[in-house]
Amino acid sequence: MNTSVKNFRSFAKSADLQIEENLANTSIHRGMLKKLIPLVYPIRYLLLALIAVEILQVMSVFVRPWVVKYILDSGFQHIAEKMVLNQPVLSIAISILTLSWICRFALASVSKYLSGRAALKVINGLRRSLFQHIQSLNIGYFDRTKAGRIISRADRDVETLEPVLIQGPPELLSAILRCGLASVLLWHIYPPFFWCLFATLPILFGMTAIFKKSSQKHWGRVAEERSRFTAHLVETVNGAKIIQQLNYTQTNQSRYQELLKDFNNSIIYGSKRTSWFAPFTGLLSTLATAGFIVIGSYAYSDDMISIGQFAESIFYVFLFLAPLQELTDLFERYANGAACAQRIFLLLDTQSTILEQPNAAKLEQLNGHIRFQSVNFAYTQKPVLQNFNLEIEAGQIIAIVGPTGHGKSTVVQLLTRFYEPQQGGIFLDRYPIQ
Repeated sequence: MNTSVKNFRSFAKSADLQIEENLANTSIHRGMLKKLIPLVYPIRYLLLALIAVEILQVMSVFVRPWVVKYILDSGFQHIAEKMVLNQPVLSIAISILTLSWICRFALASVSKYLSGRAALKVINGLRRSLFQHIQSLNIGYFDRTKAGRIISRADRDVETLEPVLIQGPPELLSAILRCGLASVLLWHIYPPFFWCLFATLPILFGMTAIFKKSSQKHWGRVAEERSRFTAHLVETVNGAKIIQQLNYTQTNQSRYQELLKDFNNSIIYGSKRTSWFAPFTGLLSTLATAGFIVIGSYAYSDDMISIGQFAESIFYVFLFLAPLQELTDLFERYANGAACAQRIFLLLDTQSTILEQPNAAKLEQLNGHIRFQSVNFAYTQKPVLQNFNLEIEAGQIIAIVGPTGHGKSTVVQLLTRFYEPQQGGIFLDRYPIQ
């Protein structure tokens, strides 16, 4: 390979790397989520079915607090100054609880099946699109991009999207439904219960915005570092013979260890920046629960609520607060998936620089007459071919000789359209090769 080609590839790789590093250090644009919507459009009916199943699961969960309240308020009778179990009420309550548990387990199985089918369709479809797009790119892209980076985007990054695209919408809907229904029912039972929990929301939203911004940058950095050591691993496999011939094994191992260390450090650093959120939501939930117990105790002592309503409200409080505890996992998966999506669409948005002419002629029979006319070409700033002219008749055999780096292989690569000349034309049977 001549010196100009080496300089071109070195420059191009560093430019490509700089693009990904800049992406890793910036917040993820909201428009990235809009690009994900077409991916789930083919499975929209599966996704709607999954959401419907999630709604039914939420409804089955809300049955249990009502049954507990029903048992405590109606399951006991005072007969001759004695507390006696009301057997019919207890039997009905146990039957409803049993049915709700059966429904929940059945719905969970259906949800697992639907999400699995949806994931296979989306991920396989995205893999096919990526594979077709990669094959359509010209050789210049592969000169400036390491194979490991392409593999990392087409494999690991695609897998990371699955929780965001398939599990994300139903889980988010479930969290919203649980919070919303619990809020309405708490308001219905005793409005101060609702206000006690509502007071935590402004604080939660403010801290969530900070956490979201931090986690997005963190996962972008992690994705970039993962891509680096994956690229190095693939390059090592491809160049194993050369590495051993040059006795470069130890140096290569040290480089790989450095990349792994950078990857580990990015995870540790990100964890330090985001690990506060889960304990914070736990503390906020504890304070809200404590406030609820104090308010509920006074309300019960003043006969404003029954013991059954108090117990029922406790369940609703936990149903309201549980999604808050899940926010950490939801946002981390969102940030990780969005960071990977950004890298995937960087690949999908890359267009080939060598395009076919829309009105290109179809050669019925190829004779083999080749002509280079005033061709100028350079990989970087330094020209490789200047005003190059060559004509080869059909059936003629010629030899191109000269020192290394003077463009012999470049002539063949231009003829096969690995690259396009900056000036001049190349003709095959008097037709431009474009």
